[in-house]
Amino acid sequence: MNSVASFQACCRLVAVVVLLAGLTAASQEVSAAEAESDLLRATPLAPRSSGGGEKLYETVDPAAIGIDFFHKWSRRSGQLRNNTTGCGVAIGDYDGDGLADVFLPRSTDGGRLYRNLGGFRFEDATSKAGILAVGDLWTTGATFVDIDNDGDLDLYVCGFDCPNTLYINNGEGAFTEKAKEFGLAFSGSSAMAAFEDFDRDGDLDLYLLTNHIPPDNEIEYRVTYDRRGVPHVPDRFREYHDTIRFPDGGYGIIESGQYDRLYRNDGEKGFTDVSEEAGIEGNHKGLGVVWWDYDSDGWPDIYVANDFYGPDRLYRNNRDGTFTDTAAEVLPHTPWFSMGCDSGDLNNDGLFDLIGTDMASDTHLRAKQTMGDIQDDGWFLESPTPRQYMRNAVYLNAGCERMQEVAYLTGMASTNWTWSVRMDDLDQDGNVDVHFTNGMSRDWGNSDLKMSAMKMGPMNSDAYNDYWDRQDTLREKNLAFQNLGGLRFRRVEADWGLDQEGVSFGAAFGDLDNDGDLDLVINNFNEMVTVCRNDGRQGGALRVKLIGRTSNRSGVGAVVRIKCGDVEMSRRLSLARGFMSSSDPTIHFGVGQATLIDELSVEWPSGHRQQFHQIGANQLVSVTEPASPPAAEREAPQEKAMFSRSAAIGGLLHLESEFDDFSTQPLLPVGLSRLGPGLACGDVSGNGADDLFLGGCRNLAGSILLNEKNGKWGMHGSGLFPVWSDPEGAREGLNALFFDADGDGDVDLYIVSGSIEAEPGDASLADALYLNDGSGEFSPAPDGALPDLRDSSAAIATVDFDRDGDLDLFVGGRCVPGQHPTTPNSRLLRNDGGRFVDATSESAPQLLRSGLVTSALWTDVNSDGWIDLLVTHEWGPVKVYVNQKGALRDRTAESGIAESKGWWNGIAGRDIDGDGDIDYVVSNVGANTEYQPSPERPAFLFYGDFNADGSKLAVEGVHTRDGQLVPTRSKPVLERAIPFIEAAYPTFAEYAAAPLSEMLGDEELAGAIKVEANAMHSVVLRNDGLGRFSIEPLPVLAQIAPGMGVVLNDFNGDGYTDCFIAQNCFSPRREIGRWDGGLSLLLSGDRKGNFSSVSPAASGLVVPGDARAAVATDFSGDGWPDLVVSVNSGEGLAFENRPPEGGRLATVKLSGPRGNPTAIGAMVTLRRSDGWTQTAEVSAGGGYLSQQPAALHFGLGAKGRVEAIEVRWPDGELVKYRPHADELLFELKR
Repeated sequence: MNSVASFQACCRLVAVVVLLAGLTAASQEVSAAEAESDLLRATPLAPRSSGGGEKLYETVDPAAIGIDFFHKWSRRSGQLRNNTTGCGVAIGDYDGDGLADVFLPRSTDGGRLYRNLGGFRFEDATSKAGILAVGDLWTTGATFVDIDNDGDLDLYVCGFDCPNTLYINNGEGAFTEKAKEFGLAFSGSSAMAAFEDFDRDGDLDLYLLTNHIPPDNEIEYRVTYDRRGVPHVPDRFREYHDTIRFPDGGYGIIESGQYDRLYRNDGEKGFTDVSEEAGIEGNHKGLGVVWWDYDSDGWPDIYVANDFYGPDRLYRNNRDGTFTDTAAEVLPHTPWFSMGCDSGDLNNDGLFDLIGTDMASDTHLRAKQTMGDIQDDGWFLESPTPRQYMRNAVYLNAGCERMQEVAYLTGMASTNWTWSVRMDDLDQDGNVDVHFTNGMSRDWGNSDLKMSAMKMGPMNSDAYNDYWDRQDTLREKNLAFQNLGGLRFRRVEADWGLDQEGVSFGAAFGDLDNDGDLDLVINNFNEMVTVCRNDGRQGGALRVKLIGRTSNRSGVGAVVRIKCGDVEMSRRLSLARGFMSSSDPTIHFGVGQATLIDELSVEWPSGHRQQFHQIGANQLVSVTEPASPPAAEREAPQEKAMFSRSAAIGGLLHLESEFDDFSTQPLLPVGLSRLGPGLACGDVSGNGADDLFLGGCRNLAGSILLNEKNGKWGMHGSGLFPVWSDPEGAREGLNALFFDADGDGDVDLYIVSGSIEAEPGDASLADALYLNDGSGEFSPAPDGALPDLRDSSAAIATVDFDRDGDLDLFVGGRCVPGQHPTTPNSRLLRNDGGRFVDATSESAPQLLRSGLVTSALWTDVNSDGWIDLLVTHEWGPVKVYVNQKGALRDRTAESGIAESKGWWNGIAGRDIDGDGDIDYVVSNVGANTEYQPSPERPAFLFYGDFNADGSKLAVEGVHTRDGQLVPTRSKPVLERAIPFIEAAYPTFAEYAAAPLSEMLGDEELAGAIKVEANAMHSVVLRNDGLGRFSIEPLPVLAQIAPGMGVVLNDFNGDGYTDCFIAQNCFSPRREIGRWDGGLSLLLSGDRKGNFSSVSPAASGLVVPGDARAAVATDFSGDGWPDLVVSVNSGEGLAFENRPPEGGRLATVKLSGPRGNPTAIGAMVTLRRSDGWTQTAEVSAGGGYLSQQPAALHFGLGAKGRVEAIEVRWPDGELVKYRPHADELLFELKR
């Protein structure tokens, strides 16, 4: 026997041994009434194919393997722009020989069926199988589906301007067309057929996705108006045109699409159109649909991707035959020009995610050529709910019926003119990779071509259409992203051999040679089909075929999960995926180097659950559903979340005044009028409970919410802040601080007036101080209590920096109204007996022009007992001002963080690693925006007189991949602000190719104010005890949205510091849209000071709005820190901590001397009986526009006790306390 034969025989022997071991183990899990061989059968996979190349995929000559398919376009020129110019792919084993066959639709002759002969060879079986090959039959999408539940695959084909066809399999490799008999001969603009058992009755129903179909002739109709003046298009014309409402209350007429259909399978009666009664609505231009159980309730939901004005739909299955569109409640935003979509588990957490595609370009050159003037349609970017933006959406399932969105984070926001997206494990490593197809019949998005076309004549005129006929197709490369785990992806299309350039539409993956990996078929426009064979040699596989009994025969809608060691993977069997395409009804897992599957479980649509163990890898496993009735469906017990939403605190609603930031500075990257509201904690009435201050907006100081104990809260009386009484004023109560300003032992209130809605130096920018009379009633401080400073500020923090016994202030300048990013003034205000004096030039001269201050924290950075100051900045670093016995000096350069320049927002400090010094968490804009700078390629904001007219403008500059500094704004936007741009760059192509230095001039840029950002991640600053820091990015979920408020505390009582970050920012310019991918986040700390993300479902902390400040205050009175989060232009949220069973938490409250009654600036170290130490400071200010309570919390675990408490009081004196071991509340006095 030769070596090859010997090796093959050995492989067969090993496969049989592994298979038998798996069956024996599996038999222990299944019903004794059925033999295991009836429920699980396995067949070894064929040896892996190899073409001898170095790449994962080899593109084979389709004609050479028998797939001689060419999609030649020969339709009318006016139809060239139609979204159905492209067609899909269907893969399935129609003849039951164990080999996956291929059907390819096209715009002529109905498409072709190719039978798999084995050995990666095919034959055209169209005529032999009975598939209609009619010259004028325009087919689009197709699906192999067992529609009659008889065990073989039928074929449903969508048509454009012709009836859909249904080919029923006669079981002998041939079909009979029966669409009319089954009630599925819909005629119109069908795009995609998605089959699923939505009512879980054991057969497959159909969601039919439709698009626009032009009328045969010119249509004329009269628009009617109802009593409210709302226009209506006659019903019979609404599949051609409909109305749309504008923000100003007016209406327009737009091109519409057909109504999608939902057909219920009624068995022998055929299919019934139940669209209206089921709640399926809208006449839009559908381009993608996928069934997706987003809420994990076992009932299939539907995502529908609609182009342009049409909203994407997320239909939640109500379990009663009806659906409710929950897109507005579940999705933060959607693509604007939605195209293909697909679902899969991107991060192996057992929840199914989704990607929806758009047509955003992935290069600066292409993006600026296609970004025309959005003034006409720009209103739409700020109107729908959810918002629609010009980029892909990558939805990460948070497990709480809300989606996080991570397109920029994953690098998949802009993938060009994308049609199909598929989520499959291409390299067999256990992670789902992502593939995109690209291109278009013409370069319809090219702004220069569009302008030229409009000069030829009206849209759809003969001259207009003739112009486009003469243009070239838009040929683009297909893209592939390798999933590296942890939401990290790498562009690999070139490395993997998947970078075909052309016009590619539908795509489907399937194992065409039964070797376990996924091959690829792509339907191209006006050229041959693309067939790519997977020649990878790394990584094993498991394929799973399902045979339903109570469920539908193919098991469509079932979820299969496997465990290999500590890796868990989940797949859901769906047919319609991507764009107009469907895949073979089998499930594929890549298993890496694993040879054994520890556990395989199947969750059937019927409710049956099966579980098998110890199954060999590299097999095709067939699992049959048990014949017995499934157990009665029970609601899965909900795990107790760490926090629960509370309605205890009323009055958290924030109302923002409307202001157009971009009217005064049109080129700002992000608006500055929605920075608040702040939150401050302090005991106003002296009843021992912390009250809250919630910031206001223009001409509104804010409000005080009183904690009346026992879970009751009330509002402070009206008329509290008379300084804000001027109705014409622009004063804004952005932030506030409770502290003892006058040394009488109660808390007074300082309110920061931060605004860009006033002129620089306006009286409305003056801050205000209110003095407490001891009972909770406030009155304005006497004249002269504050210096007459008129800076637009935001950050405020207090401490006794000079150790004279009273509390001083730092007030950070946020911006100069109308002159951003000009540096504003920041101030150090020294308390001289209740009168505050500007001591900046005397005690901290470097602080005056610190930068665009966002937050500040008084803290002992270098462990010398003197309280230093950390200041965060937008467009700058976190600065370190060391307190040298009452004088602050900038020591940022020595700290090791001077070069990390970000858009820092908030900061909090606490010892996270048990070494006794204070570490810090600093929130930043994150990694999920279009801004992706680095130290090598920073982003810049220039502020200069670029028009040479005495007025100044802010202009952004970012670096392309090849290092060129270019503008971020589109040609129309920039030339409106800088008119000479229009003449200098007449075409969009010329504009797109020009560097910023050429546009504005080297001298002009050099003479401008320039600020820089090169680090966008939210981070930990780990302290070495001497004020030198190492920078560590927070976990990936902390980077999916801008971090704002940040809180460090021990929320679960385990003795390790946890972190809460408030997320999102709704203020970027409208072309960008909201940064709303986050839900806010809890990070759990460990003994080493590392953090891990707690899912929103597990934490119970879900804040989908524009979150700002966050405070951890015990509003429930049970001794555990709860959370309150403010939301800009929305209702703030309160979350009650639900302590773990047996958890124990120590609370330390300090009583300081008169003038500093809560001992602000003190440091407390608590040592447990097991030797573990925890250190925290009493601070007032920090976070983001936040003031935490003075009480400190330290976790003791289930059995820990307090051994000692050490307090370094604000004046530097160190005192040790030996408390009673069983105490949990420690009230310590100086």
